[in-house]
Amino acid sequence: MILRSGFILSFALVLTACASGAGLQGLLPGGGFAPDPGQETPGIDISHFQGTNINWSELANGEVAFAIMKATEGASYVDPDFAAHVKNADAVNLPVGAYHFFSSGVSGAEQAEHYLKVIAPAGLSLPPVLDFEGSMSSKDYDEAVIFLDIVKKRAGCGAVLYIDDSHYKVMSAKLESGQPIWLAAYTSRLPDIVPASELWFWQHSERGTFDGVGGDVDSDYFFGSPRDLKKIKCNP
Repeated sequence: MILRSGFILSFALVLTACASGAGLQGLLPGGGFAPDPGQETPGIDISHFQGTNINWSELANGEVAFAIMKATEGASYVDPDFAAHVKNADAVNLPVGAYHFFSSGVSGAEQAEHYLKVIAPAGLSLPPVLDFEGSMSSKDYDEAVIFLDIVKKRAGCGAVLYIDDSHYKVMSAKLESGQPIWLAAYTSRLPDIVPASELWFWQHSERGTFDGVGGDVDSDYFFGSPRDLKKIKCNP
């Protein structure tokens, strides 16, 4: 993601959990999940840049254990391939997540409402994700926190925050304890910047190659087992 600009019942359930007062600390880490940096389960994240000409069966039968798709950006944009990507990944039983690309200068509340509206009918099996990257103002950091807070309250669990080390150094003091992090760092060795208890994912390359999808693909590790992926679903 660096430098790149039906299912209603499940959403009703998380809204009910929200109304009962469930919060981030009670839901994350989910199901007793504790990240283990020594255990790397591979996955990918994609957007319309990859198009829809993807052989999902080949991906699922290979080394890919999960897929996270771009859903929205700003307060109105919807990735044109989001629905197709979710449907096709679901068809081969890959755990599916969706991320929102944060837009500088746009209200965090408006962005959160837009994102939640789009993902509501998608029946996602992984937690919400906020993608925070690029040039940001000091106000944008605060708006991103507002986004995270709204998603936590409305979706029944906290969102994973995708972020690089430079933004994390600024943002970390503003985050709640236990905030799950997806670190973007294209290095051979995992940077020692995020507490191990909060580091859920690592995007380690933007030039991954996988059977079933053409061209370069963002490559990720989940710090847990494929079975652990089920524990982090927004399902209080």
